[in-house]
Amino acid sequence: MRFAVLGPVRAWRDGRLLELGPPQQRAVLALLLARPGHPVEVEEIVDVLWGDDPPVSALTVVYRHIGLLRRLLEPDLPTRAFGQWLLRGAGGYRVEADPDSLDLLRFRRLTQDARRRRDSGAEDLGVAQYVEALALWQGPTADGIPSAVRAHPILTALDRERHAVVKEAADAALRCGRAGALLGALRRCADERPMDEPLHARLLQALSATGRAQEAVRTYREVRTRLGEELGIGPGAELRAAARLVLGTAAPEAPDGGVRPTPARAEERRSTSPDVFSVPAQLPADLPVFVGRQRELALMPTPDGDPSGGAAAVVVSGTPGSGKTALAVRWAHRAAAGFPDGQLYANLRGFGPGGPPVESALVLGWFLQALGVPPEQVPADERERSRRYREVLAGRRVLVVLDDARDAEQVRPLLPRLPGCPAVVTSRGPLEDLAEGADDVRFLTLEPFDADETRDCLAVRIGGDRVASEEDAVTEITDLTGGLPLALAVVAARAGARPDFPLAATVAELRDGRADLDALAEVRTACDASYRALSPAAARLVRTLAGHPGRTFDVFLAASAAGVPVEPVRELLDEIAGVSLLTPAAEGRFARHRPLRVHAAELAETHEDLDSRRAVLHRILDHCLHTAHGAVRTLSPNGPRITLPPPEPGVTPSAHAERGAALAWFGAELPVLLDMVGRAAREGFDRHAWQLAWALDRLLDQQGLHHDHTDALRSALEAARRLGDPTAQAHVHRALGRASARLDRHHKAHAHLRRALELFDELGETTGQARTHGEFGRLFDRQGHQAHALYHREQALEGYRAAGDPVGQSGALQALGRTHTLLGQYRQALTRTRQALEPLRGLDEPHAEAAVWRGLGHCHQHLGSHQRAVAGYQRALHLYRGAGDQYNEFRSLVWLGDAHRTAGDMVAARAAWRQALAVRDCADLTAHGPLPPVEAIRTGLRGLGPDDEAAASRPTLRAVPGGSA
Repeated sequence: MRFAVLGPVRAWRDGRLLELGPPQQRAVLALLLARPGHPVEVEEIVDVLWGDDPPVSALTVVYRHIGLLRRLLEPDLPTRAFGQWLLRGAGGYRVEADPDSLDLLRFRRLTQDARRRRDSGAEDLGVAQYVEALALWQGPTADGIPSAVRAHPILTALDRERHAVVKEAADAALRCGRAGALLGALRRCADERPMDEPLHARLLQALSATGRAQEAVRTYREVRTRLGEELGIGPGAELRAAARLVLGTAAPEAPDGGVRPTPARAEERRSTSPDVFSVPAQLPADLPVFVGRQRELALMPTPDGDPSGGAAAVVVSGTPGSGKTALAVRWAHRAAAGFPDGQLYANLRGFGPGGPPVESALVLGWFLQALGVPPEQVPADERERSRRYREVLAGRRVLVVLDDARDAEQVRPLLPRLPGCPAVVTSRGPLEDLAEGADDVRFLTLEPFDADETRDCLAVRIGGDRVASEEDAVTEITDLTGGLPLALAVVAARAGARPDFPLAATVAELRDGRADLDALAEVRTACDASYRALSPAAARLVRTLAGHPGRTFDVFLAASAAGVPVEPVRELLDEIAGVSLLTPAAEGRFARHRPLRVHAAELAETHEDLDSRRAVLHRILDHCLHTAHGAVRTLSPNGPRITLPPPEPGVTPSAHAERGAALAWFGAELPVLLDMVGRAAREGFDRHAWQLAWALDRLLDQQGLHHDHTDALRSALEAARRLGDPTAQAHVHRALGRASARLDRHHKAHAHLRRALELFDELGETTGQARTHGEFGRLFDRQGHQAHALYHREQALEGYRAAGDPVGQSGALQALGRTHTLLGQYRQALTRTRQALEPLRGLDEPHAEAAVWRGLGHCHQHLGSHQRAVAGYQRALHLYRGAGDQYNEFRSLVWLGDAHRTAGDMVAARAAWRQALAVRDCADLTAHGPLPPVEAIRTGLRGLGPDDEAAASRPTLRAVPGGSA
């Protein structure tokens, strides 16, 4: 492990930078790192985070942050182990670290070594160690955490410690003639402490000692003006003495109180100045507000001018509006002091609206003149200009910022590729060709802000209280803007101009399709520029993909939408991603944020006629339907089937032979599939509407998404009625009956199931009748009418046996067991539930088998066989996890905890319930069906007795793959 608090709060495990969570969690770690080896009391952490107004849940929040940090630092920590890094004791928590693992301790050790060498007369070696120590600082202490926390004395003391070391290091460097080594550190500290006269006095002396007397005079005048305007005082004796030393001890005072150079010293400066070199300062103005991007800033070259890892260039790419230029300019201003020989900047207009991309030769001419080469000495040939450019930069520290590059060819001649002269390049494309097999180019892709970063961005601009009071509006703003910093800045400006208007009013202005980009004109302009750079085929694919409403999709969906083979579409997607109108995502998928989707829809409406757009929708619906149906067959090879007509020519359904791949596809596409059911019904694709709803039926029920399920089935029922198809209507009525019962809408459930049974009887559909009887049995059980339930359960079993449906038989037997359990007939329940395992033998039906083992756990628990109950729940848990069913995984862990507690194993009960809470926290179960209330689980945990450190280490339960009935 390695930790850093001297700059952004960071941690590395095995060389990999960890994502430390939201700002408040990083702040907790910063407090502990600022006092390594010493416990920080929990009450003090609460005081630092919230001041005088902590929330009621403050202690809980702190404990949660500590627990999450522990798991981040040591994910493989054994059960009941204390851990190595983050420890508890003396009423608080502490981080155990040493100089090899924490930059603060290394800084202090190097500083002590430097002092010993200085005091022993080896001042030159001491300065080298001072420089090494100060190079560890990557910005202000704990940069990136909330400003109120950074202002706490625990953290500001570290900044004061650095400033003191810079002064003593500067004194040593001035004495031994190595002032240049401390110049960057002095500049940075002077920027942070504009009123610190002793610090500025040393800066003046260092500037003078390195031949920068002109800059020293300018610096002195700025400090003198600032002291007069802000404090009403003049420079003190130490600062005035340093100013006189800049140009000679006898330098006269100028009429304005400044220092006037003596003729002799001015002549000396001219004679020692290089023939060709000036110090350019071309950076654009820094943004007044900059939020987030701490991880990305940490990956940029180090501010002292030495590119981290020897990188000659860092390429920052991302979607239009993702903040590439803002990041590059912010970092460049932070790092500018480390480049005393200047900063070059050029807008290459790769995708800008101001004209064609700028030619590299023209930029080289600008740079050479900025560096002091007279216009008449600038070579005419681009290759000669590039050679002269590197010749002038050799041996100097100059930062180069190349903004909005079109491609690698435009950038390559402009890269210095010299020690101490890194380049930062921004582009919508990744510019991977720039590396050319070398390892001196680093690539960084900016992702849009997530919900927490969006909240921080808005809070800084319009106030935290206003943001906190409208969480729902903030969530919708994140979606409507796609988390793009440019769009968020525009939204914040609109909201800030109307402080009395609720954020919901701004959301309403953004919510309506085209109004999104009308309100965010800057985003539309950026998207238009990228679109114009595409080939005709790629531009057509952008318009075609407007027919798909989802945020992500795979290459097979894109090929189906376009009606062409996969391989040429893959190349076109890469081209679109190259201008950042798409973003490559995990598992071969591509992502588009909402502003990009709205932009594509505008283009399609403008350039494609209605028939073309409808043909695209037909192919997309065929793709979704056939892929979903295939995934259902993979998940349940022995389950019910319907017959689909062949897809449209050119449609390429995705094939998922493995259960994990089918689940992953459903997980990625489920929101889109639900949307497509309603869209198909609205657009007149009625067959697609009901058949797609049928394909989603089992998955939505198993995942507990009953409200979404009901909405989709209502659309499907309307479509089936328009078709006049009794089979379709029977299937949908049966599914609606079950979904209504899940939501305790019993009257509607009875009506739907009666109609389904009538239709299946008329059709002579035995399996359909059996499934409907099964739903009636479930409904009567929920209503407490077990006698009616037993009748329908038996009818269902007979129907499944007649149809030769083993999965249906197992489900009917297990359902009979549940009804006997409700009647208190636990022996009969156990017998029926054991029988339910037989039809499944040799079949690959994990959900059906898990349900049986869960039922066996219930039976054994009622019969007092607690170890058998535990075994049943563990087997069910293993199967649900393997099937990726987090909803039932959560419920199984709750039941398993109950069984452990009843059996007297409190440690195992605690572990099961904590895992249940962890699953609920990590998974999005909010839209699922009824869940055991969290507070009931927490009450159960509290009832287990005191929780010592060993028991609090959250042991991991192993769900056993086998079990005993």
